[in-house]
Amino acid sequence: MYKAQRLHYNEVAGKTASGESFRFNDSMNQFIDGLIAVPNVGVRVSKTAQTILPAGTLTKVTFETEVWDDGANFANSKFTAPVISRYRFSGQVRFAVGADGDALLLLTLVDGVNSGNPIYATAAGAGNQTMSFNIVLQLNAGQTFELYAQNSTRNDTIPASAGHSFIDIEVANQRAR
Repeated sequence: MYKAQRLHYNEVAGKTASGESFRFNDSMNQFIDGLIAVPNVGVRVSKTAQTILPAGTLTKVTFETEVWDDGANFANSKFTAPVISRYRFSGQVRFAVGADGDALLLLTLVDGVNSGNPIYATAAGAGNQTMSFNIVLQLNAGQTFELYAQNSTRNDTIPASAGHSFIDIEVANQRAR
């Protein structure tokens, strides 16, 4: 528990229950001295341009529109962790598939390596197939997260559709570390 007083518009200072002093400047999203806080991270990005998926090729899913990006941690369809913490990545990708039985894959990469959370689906007929995900990953400061997709059976697309393909990113634990 923190005992705090507001110093001015965006700064708070006080003592923890154990008597440690701290100051927190909200615009910097960090404790200035004393304790360290997890920054306020919030990202929502959406897909507004089509992505072609060549058969059998792992392809980066691009997100062209930032709805919001608190902390400016998302660029070029890649999230960079500002501090060590657990981050929740949730969202969905809509595929336009050509036939029943198409084998679809979503793969999350941390620093360009499979994070161990593959998401598989088999298309039930031609048309739109939506795959959702909700994972929590421990990232160190500077580590990156990207989303890749693949259709192992034929060429397909991820259509331009902001409401159907998106990612939300937030800190999964907001306690000081």
